[in-house]
Amino acid sequence: MKINRRMLAVFLVGVSMLTAASCKSESVAEGGPGRVDSASPSSVARGELTITGAPSKERQERYGITVPAGATDVSHGFQKESGGGELWVTFKIGPEGRDLFLSSIGISEKDLNSGVVEFTSDDLDLTGWSIGNAQSVKGKMVPAKDDDMKSPSIKVVIDYSGVDVMTVYALSARP
Repeated sequence: MKINRRMLAVFLVGVSMLTAASCKSESVAEGGPGRVDSASPSSVARGELTITGAPSKERQERYGITVPAGATDVSHGFQKESGGGELWVTFKIGPEGRDLFLSSIGISEKDLNSGVVEFTSDDLDLTGWSIGNAQSVKGKMVPAKDDDMKSPSIKVVIDYSGVDVMTVYALSARP
């Protein structure tokens, strides 16, 4: 294949964006291998990327979000803050996996509140999520454990608009 100047320029721009993303985002280095799923110039500049695939097992444990077996379309992101950070994960799953996930964060489906999106506009800006119709979602804020000042608080929203498959959105913050 013959490469012309335009093709080379497009390739170099793509490489420079990926290089900037990998240099500025701890989630690329720590989250393991993965493809940058969404890296707009504004998100690269702020160091906020979403990576295809699950976060590392260590990070899942640290932030209290375990991606269940059988989850599909898994992606995550991470933002480090002084002393702590935020981990966000989204995936699609069936009813059994949903129940397993919810029990891993200490709640059940009956604890979710219908029509409630627990995320603030800042959360949505950070994650890049656009959560659909309030009629198809249930959400809950799971506070940090009272006896453990280093435990994460977790916000979870489940979108039930899919047929037999739900989309789970979870955001965990550690002090």
